[in-house]
Amino acid sequence: MTPFEYELSGKHEGERFSLSLRAEDMPMFFEHLCVCLPPLPANTDKYYLNITIDKISDVSASEVVKALAGATGCGGGHDCGCGCGGNH
Repeated sequence: MTPFEYELSGKHEGERFSLSLRAEDMPMFFEHLCVCLPPLPANTDKYYLNITIDKISDVSASEVVKALAGATGCGGGHDCGCGCGGNH
């Protein structure tokens, strides 16, 4: 799990929390998750995020396997057995 996912763990629907992150810490904090934020203004070096948990739902086992396979970088043009056809 990414540091961001650890921040989400144990939270409940409707819960809100805030984070401040330096721009250089963003890749390590979100890791493989694609997070698109606007460039920082020249007068600051941190992002200030207000996060609301809108919905929590169960996922299927195949979604978990696919996410784990993607996180371990099994791309390389081979079929890892997760159903991706080597496409991650």
